[in-house]
Amino acid sequence: MKSRSRTIQFALALALMAKAAPVLAQEQPAHIAPDVLAYMQKQCASVQGTLQDPASSLTTIDLNADGKPDYVLNMQALDCNQGPGLWGGSGGGEVDVFISSGTHYTLAWQQMAFGAKVEGTPGALWVGLGGTFCGQKAPAESRALEENCDRQVVWNKKAKKLVLGEKRPGTMG
Repeated sequence: MKSRSRTIQFALALALMAKAAPVLAQEQPAHIAPDVLAYMQKQCASVQGTLQDPASSLTTIDLNADGKPDYVLNMQALDCNQGPGLWGGSGGGEVDVFISSGTHYTLAWQQMAFGAKVEGTPGALWVGLGGTFCGQKAPAESRALEENCDRQVVWNKKAKKLVLGEKRPGTMG
């Protein structure tokens, strides 16, 4: 009876993973802009590596509402044939956001964060942050004592740049 129960649990887990796979795949871009790809290759070359599976560390979202995809690069997931994780650790990792500007892409926002995710429709970019980004007034004695929050990264049309917006309790840190 135990083996039948485990077989059913395994089958259910596989079915759930198969159902979730298309959703995960949709977040990864089918085409990567040459500017962004060159940036990623340069990062790998800086550690004597070769870029592997670039789409696995990218998410697309149209942040500046120009109808073109903008790219969110999670440096913690960047794989340079030594495995992902060279640019991250317990204190988070770098998140780079590239905004479309005409025919090329510009690095418009760069910040150490505990993660980045796109939520909802049309899509909002949230990053996990800590300390003063979350309203903490005095520095904490250690990272473990810092306040955590998620902050939305939004396009400021007037200033033509990305800024931190809404704050909510942390889910990534």
